[in-house]
Amino acid sequence: MKIRDCMLWMMVCISIGLLFLAPPALVATTGGAVAIHENDGVTVLNAMTADGFFDGSVTLTDGNFTLTAYNSGVDYEVRQLTPLGALDAAATAGAFDYNFTDKKFDSQGILMVDDIGEYHYNKINSSVKWAWSCSVNGNVLDDWSNPGTEGLNVYELHDNDVVYYYYGNVKLPGYGPEDAIAAVNITVNPTPGDWNLKLVGVVNETVTKAEFENGVACGHYANWTNSETGEFWEGMPLWYLVGRVDDEIQHGSGAFNDSLAAEGYSVKVIAGDGWSTSLASADIARNDGYIVANKLNGSALPNQTPSGKPCWPLHLKGANVTGGQQVGNIVEIDLVGLPEPPEGWELKLLGDVGDTITQAEFEDAVSCHGVTYTDGSDIWSGVPLWYLCGAVDNLETGSHWTFNDTSQPQTTR
Repeated sequence: MKIRDCMLWMMVCISIGLLFLAPPALVATTGGAVAIHENDGVTVLNAMTADGFFDGSVTLTDGNFTLTAYNSGVDYEVRQLTPLGALDAAATAGAFDYNFTDKKFDSQGILMVDDIGEYHYNKINSSVKWAWSCSVNGNVLDDWSNPGTEGLNVYELHDNDVVYYYYGNVKLPGYGPEDAIAAVNITVNPTPGDWNLKLVGVVNETVTKAEFENGVACGHYANWTNSETGEFWEGMPLWYLVGRVDDEIQHGSGAFNDSLAAEGYSVKVIAGDGWSTSLASADIARNDGYIVANKLNGSALPNQTPSGKPCWPLHLKGANVTGGQQVGNIVEIDLVGLPEPPEGWELKLLGDVGDTITQAEFEDAVSCHGVTYTDGSDIWSGVPLWYLCGAVDNLETGSHWTFNDTSQPQTTR
């Protein structure tokens, strides 16, 4: 045989070998050509790195959920605190699909995962079988040999367990997670760590995890559902946090300074790796479309998004947040370019609500509600104290301050 013919024959053999060795998700035949699936521009088959569908945490409770076997159409009640329950929760959070089969349920009582995303079960021959495996805390489950204890719908999970699904040719000698080309990494009911959020403005403040959660529980709450993915984000409107440091009034209806926001400054939201976005104060002013989220689908945020970007502990989300503004792993919020305070003095009032009166505003009040007092040769002018109390004894609905005569005095013993 000529050398050229030998080379052609070798190329044909190699092509056929690749066709049979490649997993079904990576190979498609179109007009006799072989196409290799690519992920973010990198050929998965050659990269030798796992395609990650999900790498984060889920919250599972001691209850059941319903699943339908794709091969039979039969519904099954499955415990949440199982590897199959963890996969179902991760699929919801990560917006990916999976299929399970009940072909061994009648004989062994187990449900088995065949497909996750585009990676499907496929037995080629005795030496090539593409399939999903599962480990818990590094221990590979053998549901075939131990169906009563290690089935995906049977094995009992506990808090902080790490469930790892991985896909590859299980017939490889010494096959293990390091040989996988696709994976799902799930931490179950992790013990949340503490975190702090730094706020920088006219005053500086460090908000702890507990303080943030208390603020949300007290009503400083907003949520948003991503219509494309179904993700449900919850947290605190950004403008509430800005209002804590845009002036010296940190709580109450007057905490957010509308006048300063209208004049204009930037709200810089900063991630732990230095990535940031800057928002106009006028855009975020009393706008619940900008949310500093601390929960996703009812659970603490995962460490990373499905695309591998930082997420935990706080992520900027909401109806008005564009793609490039979705900063995750938020550690700091800075108010940049705050307008200079007005000339003259200010009088800070605190009551059921808070307010700050400038010198100009006080003098306008004197012109409308002024009184005088003569002390010998001295004549004092100003406004009655009760009138100033009326500015903060309740939330006004009109344009003038009114004294709340129905307020009950507070007594101590």
